[in-house]
Amino acid sequence: MILKSSQNDTELVTTIKPQVEPGDDVRLMGIYDNIDQNERTISSLFNSNTIETNIYGGPGITTEEKSLTWSKQKKDKIINGNIIYKTRQSIEALIFPTAKVISGFSTSDTTQFFVDNVDLFDYDAPFLNNAAALIVDKSTTPIAADLTANVSTAGTITSLTIVSGGSGYVGSTTSVSVGIPTVGIGSYIQANGLVGFGTTATATATITNGTITATAIVNPGFGYTNTNAPLVIAPSPTYKTETITDISSVQGFTGIVTGIGTTAGIGTALALKFHLDSTATNWSGATLKAGYPISIFNTSIGTGVTSVYESGNGAVGIGTTFLDNIYRLVYDPAFTSTLGIITCNIASETGLSGLSTSGEKYSPVGAFSWGRLYKNSGSLIRGTNPIGIAISNYTVNSGLTTFPTLQRRDEGWRDSGAIKPS
Repeated sequence: MILKSSQNDTELVTTIKPQVEPGDDVRLMGIYDNIDQNERTISSLFNSNTIETNIYGGPGITTEEKSLTWSKQKKDKIINGNIIYKTRQSIEALIFPTAKVISGFSTSDTTQFFVDNVDLFDYDAPFLNNAAALIVDKSTTPIAADLTANVSTAGTITSLTIVSGGSGYVGSTTSVSVGIPTVGIGSYIQANGLVGFGTTATATATITNGTITATAIVNPGFGYTNTNAPLVIAPSPTYKTETITDISSVQGFTGIVTGIGTTAGIGTALALKFHLDSTATNWSGATLKAGYPISIFNTSIGTGVTSVYESGNGAVGIGTTFLDNIYRLVYDPAFTSTLGIITCNIASETGLSGLSTSGEKYSPVGAFSWGRLYKNSGSLIRGTNPIGIAISNYTVNSGLTTFPTLQRRDEGWRDSGAIKPS
């Protein structure tokens, strides 16, 4: 839809969500005369405020003003000889381009984000200029801590016992909720005949590596009994999430691996050399560079390997299946025609030296993919509460299930990030 405005000649609006459609039912309701009409079916829409229905000759035809009710079509209908199905794009399940983040980032990084695959990220997005991406850290499953209260003979909370510290907490401290005293809140007569005043205890908890490791009583409260200790509720942790905006460019491609061999590493004794074939790119102008991460999968030799950073220090990923892993390039790719050769450091382990296999385009020995999201000029815009994730020593399995997930936003179907339903 094109709209005119005082600031711009035209404006492209893609977020319109149509509601009323042919096949829906409408009904005019009496306001003053209390005479309601029967339901009738919309056969067509002329413009934004005019609809056509079947010819109506039932009750309620008057000159009085009436209100209108509307309900969506609930069954398939034949209107003017055409089948109108009850399906609606507004109730279709949305499919979002999704990838796994394969390189760590800090809370202040605004340059680029690396993912395992960007095949669909610019799909249905011909004007990719200010796209967004939602990152969800799934490396730790959020589990609420389990705490119990210890009550003194004086009716106060003396301490909290940590039955389970939970996981997935963010920050260094969090508040803890303690139940109200047995006697309730307010004045009451104590066992010794004196007037007491029941108050609710308060406490805080210390978080270490996402787990509650210690508690402190802020206010011990009063009016509790050790025979009926109060419940203690720790807050439920949530997945760490952030929406990054202003993504204007997507790089990356996929292909097959036609050969694997070992060679000397940089800063370490051993490296793997992969022969990559991709018809999606011209290797002489390939954007894959030294230091970039890449996903290698569907291999069939080896028994799991630990990939190492280009410096020779620190594990990138711990492979569990053949040579499938996340690797980092130690050099820019060497290339001949459509063939690119990359070298990636690995930890020196028994049985790896001399490991090799070869294939060809129609008989590959593995597959690869990589992707990069960034802004052409300037910096990406981070969320209000940016997160940082050190992706190192992650166990690499099918689907990269422990790696952070990234989903497209602000592009595609009605700017939701989803792919347009067919």
